[in-house]
Amino acid sequence: MNRHEIYIHPSVEITRGVIDVIDDLDHCLNRPEDTEKNIHRIRVDIKRLRGWIRLVRDRPGEREWQIIDHGLRDMAKQLSVNRDEQIIPVTLGWLKDKTKNKDAQASISRIDSYVQSGSCGYLFDWKAINPLDRNVLEMLKRKTLLSYSDEVIRKGLQRTYKHALKCGLQACSPEGTFAALHRLRKWVKYFYYQLEFVEVLYADDYKKIRQQLDMLGKGLGKIHDLVFVKNRLQRMPGAADCANDINIAGMAADREINKLLKRTRRSFRKIFNMKPREIAASLQ
Repeated sequence: MNRHEIYIHPSVEITRGVIDVIDDLDHCLNRPEDTEKNIHRIRVDIKRLRGWIRLVRDRPGEREWQIIDHGLRDMAKQLSVNRDEQIIPVTLGWLKDKTKNKDAQASISRIDSYVQSGSCGYLFDWKAINPLDRNVLEMLKRKTLLSYSDEVIRKGLQRTYKHALKCGLQACSPEGTFAALHRLRKWVKYFYYQLEFVEVLYADDYKKIRQQLDMLGKGLGKIHDLVFVKNRLQRMPGAADCANDINIAGMAADREINKLLKRTRRSFRKIFNMKPREIAASLQ
């Protein structure tokens, strides 16, 4: 792989992109009547901002950063239940399309019909959500407008790469667990969104690795969804009445998970083939 030095300079273009995300999140949160349709948008904005925080903070324990990060984290957690319930029918539909066995397809269809009937549904209630403190976004905006040096950006990219590399080595080992895969997924997302902010000035340098991270993240996301659906179906009301269908669907899910795991390991090795100190200086 050809490697070349990338000199990263503080730029108003990078911070402007972060401010735009802060403003978009503020806009969505201040329109509760549109919140349900904007839940995905809100959650992505929060992930982007938490990625930015990990890029530029040099002391994770610093009080203001903790307040901002925990505020965003808690807001995202409240919205995750809605997302988790929505992925059940979507994932069942995906699994049915992937499954070639007609008996398995029939089992998945019956489970999907049961889920769609509302027996294990969830109604989102914005009034039950604790709103994000407006001071959190104001604080984040103020800290974002501070001037960050080349070295802060470089160290932030190296730090995230190192975290993702460590998580990946654990997750892709023979002893890897789904919990380790989930940690890898989180840090892949942080790295992806950090490069998204920086890419505004270095599109040619970061385009390829962002595409690779996007594919890796989607594969990890699908594994997460399949595992979640398997566990959720086993605990849903009336599970005992359709235990055979749930068991058959679970085996179909396991087959797809195993395929995705093989692709995940290949993708991880392809992306994370540099030392952390090289990542900000030489990206292909």
